Amino acid sequence: MDIFADSAFVVSITMILTIKGEFHFFIPICMFVKLAVFILTSRFLTKSNKSIFDSLGRKTAVFYYVLPCIHVVGEKSNLVDIDLWVLVIEMVCVILTVITLHNRMLLVKNV
Repeated sequence: MDIFADSAFVVSITMILTIKGEFHFFIPICMFVKLAVFILTSRFLTKSNKSIFDSLGRKTAVFYYVLPCIHVVGEKSNLVDIDLWVLVIEMVCVILTVITLHNRMLLVKNV
């Protein structure tokens, strides 16, 4: 249940920043896809009595949490080129999401 509260918080902030044009449109899409795959594969693995800790998935989630924070702090500080940092973190989020999705699918396939 905690994951839904956390996800609602991060998704809502990301959606607001995306609507304002601060993030690229594909970031919320990646977030929704990652969350959906996590929920579906977790349910499948729970039904098969298999418990797996996905450290890469956790790290990907941390990047999604950090992305809005870095944007807000960077916008307020004017010390760095925040657009470049946001773009780099967005790309890392996309790459980690693709790798995580691939790993989760392999995990389900091997059960």
